[in-house]
Formats: sequence, structure tokens, C-alpha cells
Amino acid sequence: MHTIQLSTEHTSDHDLERYCLGMVTDESELTELQEHLLWCPHCVERAEETRDYVDAMRVACIRVDGGVGAMAEGTKAELWLAQIAGDFVFSC
Repeated sequence: MHTIQLSTEHTSDHDLERYCLGMVTDESELTELQEHLLWCPHCVERAEETRDYVDAMRVACIRVDGGVGAMAEGTKAELWLAQIAGDFVFSC
């Protein structure tokens, strides 16, 4: 299990990426991160930027591989997209 360091410190870039990719699955870890985002506007802004980057990479990956139909048939990006296909827990 990965432990998120929050307290009064800002959330790490790594933890924000994991959050935006839907990779924070431990309930207590997820709760701690979400609570931090409720009171830290700096980390919210960084999470929004991370989410925008992840979305841009998803779109770029689809374009490179010839569209959604190509992905269904199995492409180089299929595994990568499967990893980041999780829904975001927060919406901005």
C-alpha cells in the first residue's frame, strides 16, 4: 500500500497523478487525499492541471492509433489506455 503524505504539506505530483489516473484504490488513502483537496487550493489547481494532461494524452493516443475503432482491435496504446481509463473521482 502506498501512503500519501498530506498533513500540512502539499500532495506530491506522484500522488496527484495516481489520483487522476484512478490508481488510488485504498479507501483510507483516497479519503485522506480527497480531504486534503477540500482545503488546499494549491493542490486542487495542480490536480486540475494533471487531469488536463492525462486527458490530452488519452486524446493523443487515440489519434495516433487511428481512432477508437482501432483501439478496440488491439493497438500499442491499448494497455496504456486501459491503465488510465478510470473515471476521475473529482470534477472541476
